[in-house]
Amino acid sequence: MPSEQVAERRPGRRRLLAAIILVCAVLTATTLLAGRAGLSETVRNLGDRLEASWAQLTGGGDTAPAIKIAVVGDLNNDTDPTDRATLQGVRMFVEEFNAALPPDGARLEVVPIDDGGDTERAAEVATQIGLDDEIVATIGHGQSATSRAGAHLYRLYKMPTVAPTSTNPNITLFNDWYFRVIFNDEMQAKVLANYIRYVLDYQSVAVIADESTYARTLLRVFTTTANDIALNVGPLFTIGETSDEADLQDVARRLTLMDRLDAVLLVVYPDDAARVLPLLRRAGVRAELIGTDSVSSAVVRDAAAASGLPGYLEDVLLTVPFVPDTASLGARRFLRDYAARHGHVPTWHALFGYDSALVLAEAMARADSAVIVAGGDAARIAIRDNLAAMREPETGAEGLAGPIYFNADGDIVRPIYLSRVERGQPTTARQQLRLIEDQAMVALLRQQGEDAIAVDDTLLQITQVVGTGIRLDAISEIDTVARTFRAQFDVWFRFTGQFDATKVRFPDAVQPILLEAPVRTIELGRETYQVFAVDAVFRYTLSADAILRSEQAFPLHYLHAERDLNRLVLLPDLRAMGAAAARTTWADRLRDDEVLDPSSGWIVAGATISQEILNRSTLGNPLIPTVEIPFSTFMATVQAQRGEVSLRGAVGALVPEMHSWVALGTIALALALTFTRAVRRAGRLLTVPLRIGLSALLLLGLEDLAVELVRDRLEVYQLAALANGFAALWWLLPAVWAILLLRSGVWGPMEQRTGVAVPGIAKTLVDVGVLAIAIGCILAFVFDRPLTSLWAASGALTLVVGFALQSLILDAFSGLMIAVERPFAKGHWIAIEHRFVGTVEGRVEEINWRSTRLWTRDNNMVSIPNSAIASAQLVNQSSPTRATRLEVPVVLDHEVPVPDALATLTEAARSVVKTAPGLMDEPEPKAVVEAIEPYGVKYLVQVFRDAATLSQDAATTKIVDIVGATLRERGLQLAVPRERISVDHGVTTPPPHLERTA
Repeated sequence: MPSEQVAERRPGRRRLLAAIILVCAVLTATTLLAGRAGLSETVRNLGDRLEASWAQLTGGGDTAPAIKIAVVGDLNNDTDPTDRATLQGVRMFVEEFNAALPPDGARLEVVPIDDGGDTERAAEVATQIGLDDEIVATIGHGQSATSRAGAHLYRLYKMPTVAPTSTNPNITLFNDWYFRVIFNDEMQAKVLANYIRYVLDYQSVAVIADESTYARTLLRVFTTTANDIALNVGPLFTIGETSDEADLQDVARRLTLMDRLDAVLLVVYPDDAARVLPLLRRAGVRAELIGTDSVSSAVVRDAAAASGLPGYLEDVLLTVPFVPDTASLGARRFLRDYAARHGHVPTWHALFGYDSALVLAEAMARADSAVIVAGGDAARIAIRDNLAAMREPETGAEGLAGPIYFNADGDIVRPIYLSRVERGQPTTARQQLRLIEDQAMVALLRQQGEDAIAVDDTLLQITQVVGTGIRLDAISEIDTVARTFRAQFDVWFRFTGQFDATKVRFPDAVQPILLEAPVRTIELGRETYQVFAVDAVFRYTLSADAILRSEQAFPLHYLHAERDLNRLVLLPDLRAMGAAAARTTWADRLRDDEVLDPSSGWIVAGATISQEILNRSTLGNPLIPTVEIPFSTFMATVQAQRGEVSLRGAVGALVPEMHSWVALGTIALALALTFTRAVRRAGRLLTVPLRIGLSALLLLGLEDLAVELVRDRLEVYQLAALANGFAALWWLLPAVWAILLLRSGVWGPMEQRTGVAVPGIAKTLVDVGVLAIAIGCILAFVFDRPLTSLWAASGALTLVVGFALQSLILDAFSGLMIAVERPFAKGHWIAIEHRFVGTVEGRVEEINWRSTRLWTRDNNMVSIPNSAIASAQLVNQSSPTRATRLEVPVVLDHEVPVPDALATLTEAARSVVKTAPGLMDEPEPKAVVEAIEPYGVKYLVQVFRDAATLSQDAATTKIVDIVGATLRERGLQLAVPRERISVDHGVTTPPPHLERTA
């Protein structure tokens, strides 16, 4: 083929290859960037279930239609921002939910509508919503009165509605379109009456109530329930807008006179509570002060500054729908996210708004996607039917505040919490009425001598709540082989009544731990506080996720050995542990306290605190009609990871996980193309970075894909071996990169600059050194082998090998230095003077990694080790120019004038140049005085020669011959020492030094 055609085709091939690489890069980037942001576990699970069907909700167009949910409430009320908090909670769920959907899936859209807190306006809004076919569900209203005003209209227009905060029982009664995620007033009244009678063991209670419908409904049920359980209710004090200061003081005075009164129940709204409670305290009322959920709403009077409850609520027992210290991990995450976004601590209304949106989304997910996207009555009916079908915990939804499922009236089946205000913060009361869902547990309690309290169709059990927590001082002595660690911490318990700490068990302790002698005990009125010190060794287990993420979880959990969940709840004391702050976490505290010593190689990656349920076997006890009994367990887990910088972690942080053969094949193809001749010709600056980046992506993709394929098929120890294998590859990969960079960035340019090939053994030794370092890191950081013994063994091996090969290694590195410094080159004439080999002169014929070969004047080829050249005195007779100076000493008598002597010798030197080939006239020959000897003046005849043409011996002979002839012509004789002067045929014998030179 003509060369012109080849030249024409090469640019075309290069352009084609460049296009292929570009397409591969685009496909790779598209595949890698396809992923979802980090979401809450609840929403992620919901999104995963919806992904297959919800992606079809595109309406046949390019843009998916919006599925609208109305949120109704008093949204513009600046003095009472509770409804606004509900709206923010709904919006936070919708944002997370939409982020969990495919890019082309239908999106939820929030439609906020303000009812102004007015019943007439609420009815108008309900009609407006009912006539809007695009709205498929509603969340609202904020108050019971406005909810009741719109309830019958929602039933008329077939609008499924969820009430997040309204507690009036009539809202859902005989209305199969209204559902509620908060308890109703009737249940609250019944629980309160039973709590006062059976938990507090009080006989009488006075009541202070306002004139609202809320108070009338609650008092009616409370009084009826109290009569059934022999609780004396009275007197009843009613206050209203016309009640002045004197009226309230009269109520306080009369209560003070009632010495046998056990409790005072307040059924009032926050404004009246703020007026009444301070008067009762100043009057000295000794009875227990108890408030309904309306009193607890005082915390939201100023949401922007809601860092604590008002002071007059201190030590008041309140019914609340949610207490922060009972929050699940998901609820705590929501509270932190809300505070970070809005700049203040959220009220429980935001959490219940989130749960309201979540249960609606769950109902949509269970419906036909085409029906939901079409909207109208069909969508509303489908949502309503799925909400009504949530009748059991198994068929309900998992909300942030607990399981969401409804009874026949559409009311949620959820416990009511009793909270006591301590230091401006609501804390769970030390005794609760717990909902019993398992009928077998009722029989078990009765066998143990305890009775359940029946409230309608619900069974309640008196449960002791023990506040507990740990102060972790240190985690040390981590043994990755035995899978144990040592933990030093203080554990405390706060309780009312009787609690036996010696029955507390630590299931993960290597040796049993017995909490016998507390280091501190404090009695605080009704409450007891005990602290115990623990220093023990605990086990930990490997999990698939921990192995694959290069992390490890160190668990510390404990439970009571005899009292099950229905009788005892271990409640984490988050505030005392420093884990209740909105902007900092327990992990931050552990890092600040350096619980994990950085020198151990581990760092705190995260930490969690939770109340878990551990099912323990009944061991076949024939008296217990169940197989397993649930126990409340305090669980603290410290997530740790290796402190070293991980290449896999750095690459994985930049690139999402890859589980696609398409992405992997694309990366492999792009990497293969970088080894083609056309791409290599583009230059190392392009190919080397491409190979490095693509090889990292290929290894990451291989690991992700391998793990995805086998994680459910392999045992944990097999996964650990697989993870170690990939970890070793992540250490070997940079070693391979270093070798490639040395070849392209060091050896290649060095050879181009010097014109001499770098010794192969030098390259090999450097490559072996790089690989040895990588293998040492693998043994140390992957297989946890101590570096000291490793380096000691490798040092001994290196010493033995180095001693055996010291001459070869010295020659190789001397050859490398000769190649770098370039003191001579091939073809140069050099003279080497070594104390062992003597003087060698010759022409350089070859320079290799071990020796340098010279062609001498004797027509011999001499091979000199590079190490000998490196330690010898070397004269390069061909550099920087071909002219090398030769000096012949001549001594003349003192009587010869110096100018005459110099002129004569210079003339002789010029004569020599003209008659002897190889002697050079540039630089010009000359004579100079070197020294004055006792017997004469010593001159040097300086002549330049070409070492390649004329040897030193031949040149010296010629100079001596011509100089001697010239001196004889001028009648001059060489001076010699007196004792050596002898005349033989008129010729003076030269001194020894001149003799040697000649």
